[in-house]
Amino acid sequence: MALVTVVTMRVYTSLHATWGPGAATGFASAGAGVFVGGLCGMVNGLLVTRLNLPPFVATLGMFGIARGVAVWLAERTTLAFPGKPPEWVETLAVTSFGNPGLWSVVLLAGVMGVFLHLTVFGRHLYAVGSNEAAARLCGVDVNRIRLSVYTRAGLLTGWAGVVLFAHSNSGNPTLGEQLELDVITAVVIGGASLSGGKGTVVGALLGVAILGLIKNGVSLFNVPVEMQYILIGVLLLANVALNRWRQPTR
Repeated sequence: MALVTVVTMRVYTSLHATWGPGAATGFASAGAGVFVGGLCGMVNGLLVTRLNLPPFVATLGMFGIARGVAVWLAERTTLAFPGKPPEWVETLAVTSFGNPGLWSVVLLAGVMGVFLHLTVFGRHLYAVGSNEAAARLCGVDVNRIRLSVYTRAGLLTGWAGVVLFAHSNSGNPTLGEQLELDVITAVVIGGASLSGGKGTVVGALLGVAILGLIKNGVSLFNVPVEMQYILIGVLLLANVALNRWRQPTR
């Protein structure tokens, strides 16, 4: 997401000097950010499917590479707009109920829910997550499924980076630090299994909401900030332990 914000700002600054602050400039800048996110996801998928790297290693490596490239492109600084932020950025940064970024989450969640539960590809995806070997024996193209999932996840991350870009009004290579723990915690709280094959979009959204309530509650009641990290860590461990305990013994 940090890399997406930097690329979006770099593209916007370059096109702004040529085309001016028009709709085409905004569309191209946001599109470049989403493309970079998808590209990172596709590379992750290729590392896992072609080089047979463990997913954790592949994504951890890309995590470091993306952060380093973001710092390099930003020249170790925060990139600002050449003048007043454009209208499309201000629109995305609106914090009211009519925020387009919020409604994009609702729309994308609905699309992904239909995609996961009402399509053949979605059922194949759950099958690969549950038992990759069995799915392969049933004729599922496992590598194609995995590559597609990584790429789609990258595209969604790219859009999240564009929204973050609008809220921060900058291309900042330090954005998103420690966000990975929040993401993992949210989906686990929402019922996703770390071993694969289980989880829903609605559950993930509920996990995000619960995590947000915890953070807001800590801030509202003036609880020391260190307690926020402790609570999130305890919640993650407790949820995983509970899921393990509920699984039948084989």
